Amino acid sequence: MTNKELVQLVTDLSKKLEVALATIVELKEEIRVLKAGENSNKGAIPPSTAIKRVSRSVREKSDKKSGGPNLTTKEKP
Repeated sequence: MTNKELVQLVTDLSKKLEVALATIVELKEEIRVLKAGENSNKGAIPPSTAIKRVSRSVREKSDKKSGGPNLTTKEKP
């Protein structure tokens, strides 16, 4: 390689290094911000009570008793 080519190579690598270092700084800042919000789910209210869920059944109420078949009648197959 000629001296001119080596100077160009060093210049290109220097620019790439600057970009890489700037990216590292940005990523470190992003990590810091994300870690700061990491404990946001540790509130005083447990998650089970924090969100009130309303269950609405689509079934209609029946006059029949709940449970299995009526055992008072003994039918044989």
